[in-house]
Amino acid sequence: MDWSAGYVVDTLCSPGFYREMAPSYTGFAALLAGVAPPWQDGGPATALELGCGLGFGTAVLAAANPDGAWTGVDFNPDHVAAAEAFRDAAGLGNLAYADAGFAEYRPPPGVQYAALHGVYSWIGTADAGHLRAILRAGLAVGGLAYVSYNCQPGWAAAAPLRRLFAEHARRGAGSAGERAAAAVAFARTLADADAGYFAANPGLRARLETIAGQDPRYLAHEYLNAAWRPLFHADVAAELAEAKLSFVASADPAEAFPALSLPPPLAALVAAQPDRVMAETVRDVALNRQFRRDLFARGRRPLTAAERTERLLATGLATLVYPDDLRLPAHEAAGAVRARAVVERLWRDGPQPLSALLDRADGLEALLPAVALLVQGGQIHPVARPVDEAARAVARRFNGAVCDATRRGRELGVFAAPAIGSGVPAGPLEQAVYRALVDHPDAGEGALADAVLDELERSGRPLLRDGRPIADLADRRDELRGRLRLHRDRRRPVWRTLGVL
Repeated sequence: MDWSAGYVVDTLCSPGFYREMAPSYTGFAALLAGVAPPWQDGGPATALELGCGLGFGTAVLAAANPDGAWTGVDFNPDHVAAAEAFRDAAGLGNLAYADAGFAEYRPPPGVQYAALHGVYSWIGTADAGHLRAILRAGLAVGGLAYVSYNCQPGWAAAAPLRRLFAEHARRGAGSAGERAAAAVAFARTLADADAGYFAANPGLRARLETIAGQDPRYLAHEYLNAAWRPLFHADVAAELAEAKLSFVASADPAEAFPALSLPPPLAALVAAQPDRVMAETVRDVALNRQFRRDLFARGRRPLTAAERTERLLATGLATLVYPDDLRLPAHEAAGAVRARAVVERLWRDGPQPLSALLDRADGLEALLPAVALLVQGGQIHPVARPVDEAARAVARRFNGAVCDATRRGRELGVFAAPAIGSGVPAGPLEQAVYRALVDHPDAGEGALADAVLDELERSGRPLLRDGRPIADLADRRDELRGRLRLHRDRRRPVWRTLGVL
């Protein structure tokens, strides 16, 4: 019998990290909705990721939350073998992996936090039932579950495109990744030939071009599994109710404020619905949403208005950016002044409780939308814990392992940041800088630049300007010194504050 049961197993998935899965992030979203997560300081004592793939995201969270026990579950032993090898290289003693399908996995009791990224819409109805059984058996009372999934109505027009990919790939040759890339190329040929489907759905051309630029490994696991179910929120909520889970809120903090994403007439229609499931259905139609990030709880712990205010005001926040690097959506220009003031204060004074950012003239409810937007936009982040030397040591080991993997051609682009219990992006150049800083902590500007250049050459990555390698050595040094000064002033302080370095 084929153990794959229709899932892609001949191509490893791409390593990924999704910051929305961090408990500090989802806990903040739950607080905005007036629900208490089962942890108050730090992160969950026990956490579980179901369908963890290569396990890199689970490893980031384990390194960034060293006070909790983490488990990643995946049914592909190739994924688990790679995950365990990286875990051992990173020295993570609080992380375990299980090579098990959902039908056979038995969770430990008392799990405070469970996460499923995309998995629920990539499995068939039988496995979805097994997954719900895991949540019912393992999730503690009060525990939170993060469930993200492809949803309707945003996939309604594009669902035939996925079927085209699957049918073409089924008849192709090569690995799943190669067949996925060939299927996308064939779909582009149809679009270029003005096939009626694309003529009737003109927005699909741009979507297809975006898909064509994605990693073939991702395409294989996103589109070529036997089961592929874009779901309505109402159906997911009803199914998870079988596991005694109830809907809490969107895991995206800005969703707590409909006016941030919807014009007033649509926001009013969402607010006027008789129950939360209908409100989310109307919101999905208003946004033509194709992907949801939802929070469910096994036993909601509702807060009174006073308790919610107290917990929110005590929530620590840290900036992830230098004030001049602040980026907000164009439609939020009106709130830019308040948002910049928040980032400037956090940059100047370090992490602060939300209460310290409060303008008494405006009040908490006036500040919260700006804070939620900054969190969702990756500009600031809720604080998980004070960072001691032990947490820094765990992060340094992990981040060193990330640098080593990238040097060997395994593209990993996230550092662990224990202050926020999450990860921060780190491209190849930043990793070379990190390695140089760790190996040469007392180096001057020139020596540090030379160390970074050596690291880039060792990993086969030339220094680029405008997308082209800089040929002249003196020119490379001058260019890099300028970038290092900017990094020293704008990035390194963030690393130190977050416990990255």
